[in-house]
Amino acid sequence: MDVVCEYCQAKRWKCESPGLCCNGGKVLLTSSPELPDLLHGLVHGEHPQSEHFLSNIRKYNSAFQMTSFGATQVVEGHFMPSFKVQGQVYHLIGSLLPLPTEQHKFLQIYFVGDDEKEAQLRRANVSGLNTPLVHQLQTMLHDCNTYIKDFHYAIDSISEEDKDFHVVIHADKKTIKCTQRQIQQACSTRGWCCHRWANVRK
Repeated sequence: MDVVCEYCQAKRWKCESPGLCCNGGKVLLTSSPELPDLLHGLVHGEHPQSEHFLSNIRKYNSAFQMTSFGATQVVEGHFMPSFKVQGQVYHLIGSLLPLPTEQHKFLQIYFVGDDEKEAQLRRANVSGLNTPLVHQLQTMLHDCNTYIKDFHYAIDSISEEDKDFHVVIHADKKTIKCTQRQIQQACSTRGWCCHRWANVRK
């Protein structure tokens, strides 16, 4: 990838169409936030487990993924299966809490409430992970990831007597800026909470 866009400085293959990255400078993206210290050290070779992490980065990505990508395999004749996209591509998020008879998976693992059990579930799903590093990444995500914080707040806002609720994500809505006190007041008076993009309705 040695062709550099004159507008956004993105790299592309020589056969890719010009403007594929930013539509000739018409699409402007905000700067990416600074990486947390742990992730920065892992990516830039400043952490003792950097080499292991970078060699197994897809495994760690799988261990910490929050959603499952759903797709239908299309087999035509004796040819190789084709992957076709028609309409909108989306990820399956599932429920925040598992059924009583099921084990935690994907996003549900973040709400186990026990650091060791959370790490065990991740190692059971994906082999070859470094146990101390899994604990470090879990702590980092719980501290830094906005989505996890929002979902935690949503779950903690509901009393133990009333756990039958739905989380509705409106990805096309603008960010709602409100204080913690306004959120608590909305929860207590209306039975619902709006915090950034997550609406929780009983």
